[in-house]
Amino acid sequence: VGDPPLTYEQATAALTGPGGYFELATEEVLGEPMKVFANRPRSLRDLLVGAAQNGDAEYAVFDDAGERRVLTFGGLQRQVASVAAALADRGIGHGDRVAILAANCPEYILTFW
Repeated sequence: VGDPPLTYEQATAALTGPGGYFELATEEVLGEPMKVFANRPRSLRDLLVGAAQNGDAEYAVFDDAGERRVLTFGGLQRQVASVAAALADRGIGHGDRVAILAANCPEYILTFW
């Protein structure tokens, strides 16, 4: 009727082995060899740019006092760029620290990124 199910070990090897979706590699992290995902985004920016490829798919959905608010992947990147530009206009740049005091809301997500 079909192939028998994979064992845990077989599934792990298929997913994390060479060519697997979650392929593992050993790299030096802070001077120590560590297993890492070989195909991971190298930064939060890379993660955000990659996520934008999902276009108009829903990223986050909020119920705000009965009003449904939706952030799409593509819209997220545009709005994050707008927040970054506003911070830069105020003299905040790379390496500066910014505290976020916000409720669980879309604006928190935009500011976090």
